[in-house]
Amino acid sequence: RSSHLYRHQRGHAGGRSYICTYCGRSFGSILHFERHQGTHTGVRPYKCSLCRRGFGDAPALVKHQRAHLERFGERRRRSSHGGDAEKPFRCGDCGKSFS
Repeated sequence: RSSHLYRHQRGHAGGRSYICTYCGRSFGSILHFERHQGTHTGVRPYKCSLCRRGFGDAPALVKHQRAHLERFGERRRRSSHGGDAEKPFRCGDCGKSFS
């Protein structure tokens, strides 16, 4: 979209007026600047409803929740085939299942 191109080009023209006091990174949008500030302050207002893990921005939370859904779907496929239905807890590092 032309609006995205315009914002991008504005950054090249020195239109980035929001500068992080922690690391010096600059932003052309107050929204992106404020989201970035959370990486330094540790503020994580977006909580996963399944595991309560916190995230600094909504896109990170959505990506995390998709992982929950993918694991749930995998578990359902295995249980319908008799695989690890009796071992519902799986190690995220190696994939080994436990009861």
